[in-house]
Amino acid sequence: MSDLLLQKHNHDDFNLNDEFGQLYKWYNKSPMSQTTSITGTGSLTALNAGVVLGDTSSGAITTTLLAAAGNLGLTYFLKLVDATNNWTISRSGTDTIDTFTEIVLIADGDSVTLVSDGISRWNIF
Repeated sequence: MSDLLLQKHNHDDFNLNDEFGQLYKWYNKSPMSQTTSITGTGSLTALNAGVVLGDTSSGAITTTLLAAAGNLGLTYFLKLVDATNNWTISRSGTDTIDTFTEIVLIADGDSVTLVSDGISRWNIF
């Protein structure tokens, strides 16, 4: 197996090429560097980038995303871990989540990965 190649381009991002030639873009934080648990309605910040677990055992919750503008590549890995109620993920301002204004996770284990385009859109992966 070939070694991974890591090239630093500036203080904000890195390009990582693996042996299959896939390109991954990492921003100032590894997207897996932390886990945030959410049990109530609120907003995400850049500090919440990474894994975000939603627990709706106490009631339905709504989480508003950070504005996509200026946050190119910021990634949230969202997963519903207790589906007693729904977890609504809503946009900030006029941003879109692909072409939607919100998405709803409804079943235990439902998950979605959202990546900011840095302008006005959160792409679903």
